[in-house]
Parts: sequence; C-alpha cells; structure tokens
Amino acid sequence: MDKKIHRIWDDLAEIEVPENFVQATVGERRKVYGMGTDIPMHMLIDREKRMFISEVMQEETESDGRKTVEELAQLYNHTLKRNVPGYKCMGIYQRKIDEREACAIQYTYYAQELNRYTLLLIMKEQNQICLLNCVCSNAQVPQMHPVFLEILESINLKNKYLV
Repeated sequence: MDKKIHRIWDDLAEIEVPENFVQATVGERRKVYGMGTDIPMHMLIDREKRMFISEVMQEETESDGRKTVEELAQLYNHTLKRNVPGYKCMGIYQRKIDEREACAIQYTYYAQELNRYTLLLIMKEQNQICLLNCVCSNAQVPQMHPVFLEILESINLKNKYLV
C-alpha cells in the first residue's frame, strides 16, 4: 500500500498515511463532529471505508501543565467514560515517540447506531496538548488496527528539542 506524508499539529510533526486517506471537506468534518461543536482544522478521511484520522492541538490549562502525559490520558479516559455513549476502554498504553512520552487510549463506543473503534494518541509539546485520533468501525478493527499502529510509529517530530 502506497503512503504519503502529512503534516500534523501546526507543522510540529509528520505522519505517513495510506494514499486512500484524503483531506476532509468542512462538511465531512461537520458530519463527523456535529453542528454544535468545534471541528478540527485538519482531518483525513477514507471515503470508501468511512474511517478518519483527525489531529487537534489544545492549549494547556494551568492544571494540565502540571500533569504528566499518563495523567492526562487517565483524565481523558475518565471524561470519555462520563460523556461518550457506550464507551468501553480497551487499554491505555505508554509509548515513546522520538524519545518523548506519549500515551495511546484504545476504546470503542457507539455513535448513531454504528459501533466505532478509536485509537487516541496524546502528547505534550511546550504549552500544547497534541491529540491524534484514528477512527474506524468495530468491524474494520482487524484490518485497520495494524494500519493505525503504523501511523503512530511513523510520527516524526520536526523539532525534537521542544520542551
């Protein structure tokens, strides 16, 4: 499967994604995230298989700045458990990306009568929380989980000396 490079997190990093993922339109992003919510600036979508990869950067709050990446992952897990219908955590895993701490949360949930699988990567860069979301249907997990792991492994930080 051919791959292409895509820049994420305001050009802080690059990932390799399969060529069938293309930039989503505003309408496609709005359809995924809903009308009353903020939508990510960048989202890649495989229109044929109905799966997507989105990336978001959030400003750290003062309390977030004191939390480690693992503590942030636990906080996101707790928030998702309380707010996402049918949420079931399949595990929180620590990772190293370019010698930087990261955590991945694997979970399933149901949305509009469709069971979904998500692999959410959390990293911190200076005063930003960087999130990378890989989503597919539960039926696609055997095929797509290895692809999502390859995407996470392909993350290349452009400036490895940010604190």
